[in-house]
Amino acid sequence: MILVTARQAALGIALVAAVHAHLVSSSPGDGDALEESPGQIRLVFSEPVEAPLSRVEMVSVTGEMVVPMRADSTDVRVLVGEIPPLPIAEYRVDWRTVSADGHPVEGSFRFTVLGPGAIDSAASPRLAPAPAPAGGQAEDHRHSGPNASAGVSAVLRGLALFSLLVFAGWLIQVVSLPDPVPGALRVAVVMAIAASGLLGLHLAAWLWHVTPAGATPDLAAAFRTGPGRVEAIRVSLALLALWAAGLARRPWPALTFALAAVLVSGATGHSAGIDPRWSIPLKSLHLLALAVWMGGVAWLAAGALGDDAFRASAARISGLALGAVAVVGLTGLGQSAIFLPGLDAVFSSAYGRLVLAKAAGLAGLVAFGAWNRTRLMPRLAAGEGPGALRASTRRELALMLAVSLVAGVLAYVPPPPS
Repeated sequence: MILVTARQAALGIALVAAVHAHLVSSSPGDGDALEESPGQIRLVFSEPVEAPLSRVEMVSVTGEMVVPMRADSTDVRVLVGEIPPLPIAEYRVDWRTVSADGHPVEGSFRFTVLGPGAIDSAASPRLAPAPAPAGGQAEDHRHSGPNASAGVSAVLRGLALFSLLVFAGWLIQVVSLPDPVPGALRVAVVMAIAASGLLGLHLAAWLWHVTPAGATPDLAAAFRTGPGRVEAIRVSLALLALWAAGLARRPWPALTFALAAVLVSGATGHSAGIDPRWSIPLKSLHLLALAVWMGGVAWLAAGALGDDAFRASAARISGLALGAVAVVGLTGLGQSAIFLPGLDAVFSSAYGRLVLAKAAGLAGLVAFGAWNRTRLMPRLAAGEGPGALRASTRRELALMLAVSLVAGVLAYVPPPPS
């Protein structure tokens, strides 16, 4: 079910008509006929948007003009641009912006300047009709961004988050033991390299995703936005964790930086744009619990301990995982309640079906945990070797990777509008 739903959602990145943020109103409005030049363009969106990555072009029979846009100081959902006096003509406004969740949206609308006392628009120079947008979506309300970039970004996001959570959870196991485990910190260094590298690749893919086709990424503008700063901070924290584990050989500072990167990840994606006062703390707690759970499973799957130490670690990790599962489930329900407008949206939208896929993955992981706790651990306590439990946790870790990839796609599929 997870793989089928993920495939449908990947296709949905290109086909879904709902958007991460959409234009609620504009001034001038679509189709307005004005007796004088408006002097200003004002765009109001459904969610906060990022002015540094916004672009507005006005097209008329006389040519094209770029309108510098700025954020409204009183409303983070509003963009404002000053325009010079316009001659009598019909104008098309093409806009593109990036919503607070880090995803580009675009659209266009038209208005006409008729001149004082004009009765109708017959005397005004008219633009030729614009080409119909791909997919048959309304011209003034469509999702943007190259489909290939969204797909690559989604996969890298899932891989990066998986590696970061396993790395942070592994370090929790490293510091929780009274005596160092030979080779454990070396494994942490490899994990840190993977996490920081994948996070860096995801940042590059995100820059590609928010940059219009054919344009060069504007790094200065990107890093003045909320999503850009969060991605840069997350990469920096992962690199600091790599330095602490690899060069300083200090697991506690490495863990501190890794957990900070996990917490910062709560401010990425939909949680940054939809009710962030609740959704960001819920997501951060969700990810922290996942790190505890996933790191413990990775620790047992690696099997770096002797039999007696493995038994002790398995009992401790099983107790931690039980609490982590409860937190993951409750915070996941909380986020779904925020992002989905109703129960019917769970079944009728691509986003809702992906949530179902994640829930199915969680159920599978819970089944793994129940099997390990009720069947394999008693056999381990009775003196049986750790081979069976180690093999089971490796399969569990593989399922965790699959669910992480689904979560990466989920971040690039917009929730249904309320």
